[in-house]
Amino acid sequence: MKKDMLTAEEKYKIIKSLTSEQKSLVYRNFLIKNLINHTGHNLRMMLLIEFSKQHFKEQTMDIMRKHTDIYNQKYQKIQNQIETLKSKKMPQTV
Repeated sequence: MKKDMLTAEEKYKIIKSLTSEQKSLVYRNFLIKNLINHTGHNLRMMLLIEFSKQHFKEQTMDIMRKHTDIYNQKYQKIQNQIETLKSKKMPQTV
């Protein structure tokens, strides 16, 4: 009979034998797998981000800053466009 899954005991033995570098790799793979193709602000996403902050604080904060900066630039551009449109008097149709 082919065995497809590890028992809890086998998993525990493997986890106990991992180096800190290997554990980091497992954490990163977990995050990548679970963060890809997930959008929006939901509880699962927030928990994954918190997990990421705990295990990879500097890298997570760098990524968050980068995306926040991009968002703020785009937001400001849109606000400027809105103000430009508001300042122009649109001809009223009768």
